[in-house]
This record gives sequence, structure tokens and C-alpha cells, in this order.
Amino acid sequence: MHKHRLEEQEVNQNRPPNNQIPQINWRDYMEHELERIREDFALDDLDNVEEEEEDLEQWAPFKSKMDFVGCLLVGWYKRNLISRTLFDQIRLILNGLCQLKIPAWSTIHRSQKRIRDLLGLQIQMQESVWSTPGAALSSRRALQQDLSKPLVAPFFDFYPEYTKGVNQYKLSQSQKWLNMSPSLRTQMCANNTKHFYIFEPVETYSKHILVPIFIYTKDGERHAKCVIPTLKLTGPTTYQLEIQRHIDFNDPELLSIKTKEFDKEYIEIKQNNQLLSEICGNEMFEVNGNDLVPITLPNP
Repeated sequence: MHKHRLEEQEVNQNRPPNNQIPQINWRDYMEHELERIREDFALDDLDNVEEEEEDLEQWAPFKSKMDFVGCLLVGWYKRNLISRTLFDQIRLILNGLCQLKIPAWSTIHRSQKRIRDLLGLQIQMQESVWSTPGAALSSRRALQQDLSKPLVAPFFDFYPEYTKGVNQYKLSQSQKWLNMSPSLRTQMCANNTKHFYIFEPVETYSKHILVPIFIYTKDGERHAKCVIPTLKLTGPTTYQLEIQRHIDFNDPELLSIKTKEFDKEYIEIKQNNQLLSEICGNEMFEVNGNDLVPITLPNP
């Protein structure tokens, strides 16, 4: 009984008054963290620069094999990041026992930032459905990177394919791609290092002025369905360029032309020895009954 009372007295002596939690000395805490950061910078000087330069080409965009290993240890995503304390412990063990040269924590973070900047990755901070902060990458930028990969791009069809309903075996042959709104269609094609856009006049090698409305592939070749624009004289030296509005892919007035027949871009076309861009005021109009909808040229 006496022993039990002595134990209670010892517990009460160690207990803070009024059951308050001891205050944290934030100055000491900040000094401790700053000291850790200074230690990181000091450890950076121990890295073998010559070894990194030799490994740069093999391990690009990482500076060296150890830089890559350090990034793997830290983690790249929110769900598998490890704490700084745990990283320091693992780094100390591997560097001490295995004679590795894994960079310090600050070096790894600078390397990750450098790679993000190199790839053009933009971190977007957003709130989740539970109102918790989170980080995400731009899906548009991720798609751009996928499309630009030299091993991936050859397997993409950037133009819809018109098959007349025969031998359909891939998604690019779907009819829906041919009937999309003008803003969602394939906007341009290239021929002889020149770029030709939809809803922008072009001149063919046969000296015909046409306006491409749809660009697609047929029988393995790139085609464009074009309309012949109307040139209306509105002044002594000015014209108004007009085309029909809401033209469907199967409209009988459209002409199917191979894009390799395109010769001159809009800014090169001349009419009566004058540039078409000057006499039409860099505008083209879509006609729908009595309504005229202007289109700015060249295609922005």
C-alpha cells in the first residue's frame, strides 16, 4: 500500500500542472531544422563531380546513377513519399555500409525541380472532394508529351479516315470524327513545308482558289473536302469572300482534293495582281440566308 502511494506521488510530480501540454520552443526547433539544411549543403560538396559528368549521358535527365537512386528513394508521387528523417537514415546506411554516394535531401529536390522544368511539368494545387489540398499535373501537358514521343507518335492517327463503311478496324475510322464541329476538327495539314488550314483559302497547282473545310485520309492518302468561295466586288479594288455556312461532310457541293495539290498559302494568293489578303481585308464571311458571319483570316 505504501509502495503504491509512492508511485502515485512520483507520477504526480512528473505531470504538468493543470494537465497542460508542455510548450514547444519553436526557436530551438527552427534552429535545428536550419542546421539540418546546412548539413545537406555541406554533404553536397562530397559528391564526385567527375563521376556525375561521366554518367550524365547514360542517366540523363538525371546527373548520375546515384542521383537516380536518390530520386527513387525519396519518391515522385504524394502516395509514396518518404519522410526526410527516414531518407537520412537509409542514406546513412547505404553510404556507410555499401560505399554508395547517394546525394543529400536538398540535392534530390533540386534535381526533381530541374527535371520538372525540363519537361515543362506544371504542378496544379487543387482541393479534393473532401476539401483537402492536393497536387496534380496538367492532363493537357501530359497528352502533349505522349504525342511527342518518337516511339508513340507513329502509332497515332492525327487525321480521321474515310472508308465509306468498308474495312473498318480502328477508332480513327469512326464517322463521328468527320462530323465534328469546326473547332474540334483537324485544323491543318502540311505540303512542301507549307501549312494549310481549314477555313482559309488555298491555291492549287491548277490555279484554283479553294477553302478546305475537312481534312482526312482516304485510301492511304491525305485529302481535303473544299468549297469554292465566292468573290463579290464591293468596291473599285475590294472584294468580299463568301462561303456557305454549316456545310456537312457529305455535302454534294464539296470537292475532294488531295492535299498534295495545294500550292500556295493564303498570304501568297494573288487576285488581279493584288494579294487576296489585301483586297478582302483579311476577312471571309459565312453566308446563312441573309446572315453574314465574319471569319478572321488567316486562321488563328
